[in-house]
Amino acid sequence: MKRERALELLRSGAGSVERWNRWRSKNRGPFDLTHCDLSGRDLANANLSMVDLHASNLSRASLVGANLEGADLHRANLKSANLCRAVLRGADLHSTNLTGASLFGTDLRNANLRRATLRDAEADAETIWPQGFEPSAHGVDPWPAA
Repeated sequence: MKRERALELLRSGAGSVERWNRWRSKNRGPFDLTHCDLSGRDLANANLSMVDLHASNLSRASLVGANLEGADLHRANLKSANLCRAVLRGADLHSTNLTGASLFGTDLRNANLRRATLRDAEADAETIWPQGFEPSAHGVDPWPAA
């Protein structure tokens, strides 16, 4: 029942994030939202920490300021998603499609980016990468462009 209610809240349009965050504060996880379609949704400021979004479609979603700390996004589609100022500390982004994503000011500390596709993703000096990760070697466009 939690899965159906969670998806209903996240897909309910205007005010959905506020309702989700309120519901989430009263309903502890785990939250299994694997293989769900949230493409194009406005999920700005959503608390999606520790949510299992494995193989989900979040392409073109607005996740500005969202909390995805510790989330499982393994094999998720985040193509052209707006992740500006999102927190993805410790998130599993293994084999995730981040092609064309906006990563301005995004916190990716300790995130697993192994085999993630970052071609044409955009980032700036405020973006925090995992230690030892070289964004330019993975096709990330720095902003401002050199």
